[in-house]
Amino acid sequence: MRSRHVLSLLAGGVAAAAFASNAHAVTYVEAGDAGELPGTAQVAGLLPPLTEIDGTIGPLANGGAVPGDRDMYQFTLVAGGSVSVAFSVPVPGGPGNPQLNPALFLFDSTGKAIIAEDDISIVDSAVAFSTNLGPGTYNLLIAQGNTVIPQSGVTDLFGNPPLVGGAYAPTNTLLPVTGYRSSALTGGEAASTHDVGYVITISAPGAGGAIPEPVTATMGGMGLAALGMSLVRRRRTA
Repeated sequence: MRSRHVLSLLAGGVAAAAFASNAHAVTYVEAGDAGELPGTAQVAGLLPPLTEIDGTIGPLANGGAVPGDRDMYQFTLVAGGSVSVAFSVPVPGGPGNPQLNPALFLFDSTGKAIIAEDDISIVDSAVAFSTNLGPGTYNLLIAQGNTVIPQSGVTDLFGNPPLVGGAYAPTNTLLPVTGYRSSALTGGEAASTHDVGYVITISAPGAGGAIPEPVTATMGGMGLAALGMSLVRRRRTA
């Protein structure tokens, strides 16, 4: 009976190891062109295990004025806490473009505004923010900087971003986003003239710690099984 108990425990260890091997960080890759509103956002999945979103944003028309490409992604936060989001361009602005002038906007599941972040500098294509969120579904929008103001009907949900960059709060948190308009700040920052690839990294409670590689986890499970069989043999020959 004891040998069976040992084998049962080891089987559980192998199963746990196999589960750990499947708990890898997840990267979501934009499929085609992501929509710009909650109803057309691409679903990136659960956070965690989601850690990265890779996509491409198209050029803005009229020197940075709306209309232009904006991408929205939906994720579901498993546990509440501090969520950090960072946007970067592997090749800043792409060939011939020194910058992308990005901005991030975060909305709840119904499209109500939570927070926005404009790029810190006009000479790079990086932007990031951290905020406390409860568990639930959220919509993250990437747009080309201070050229875009989300609206609900004709009501602005955000004002113009700070001239020095950084996070800024919405001016209306009661109405859902239904569209966008050009801000008055379309000069002084170049907009991309062609598609640009980007990476969004995202972290949340429960996403920390090393995740075993499949081989590591599998070998660990095999080691447990071998140890168990050895113990059973010793007990039988004793």
